[in-house]
Amino acid sequence: MTEYELVDAIGTLNSNLVQGQALTISILTAYMVVAYTTGKDLTQFQVVFISIVLSIFGALGFQSQLYHIDEIINYSSQLFEMRGAEPTEGWVASVATWQLIALRIFLFGGALTFMWRIRHPKY
Repeated sequence: MTEYELVDAIGTLNSNLVQGQALTISILTAYMVVAYTTGKDLTQFQVVFISIVLSIFGALGFQSQLYHIDEIINYSSQLFEMRGAEPTEGWVASVATWQLIALRIFLFGGALTFMWRIRHPKY
């Protein structure tokens, strides 16, 4: 790949990463609006079903974002080598991955806890 193609691929992957995060926030917001407005009136099946759907979408989005981060790091390493710089692949990948994992656990755990507390106000 040429330098231009690498920079373009990194930019495209970064845009996809940001778009995936925006979609995640939209899904979480929709779930919490449903939880807040109708959570007490939903049957147990309905709550379990939308919670499972939320978790599946969360897992798929997480997998996609991990792939994008891995590709960005791969292309960045190639770009660094092409420019004669030393790649910093190892620790960057680790930090980015752990930050994404922590963010996802916080967001989805918070949303599921939100639904639980709406349905069980005593806790």
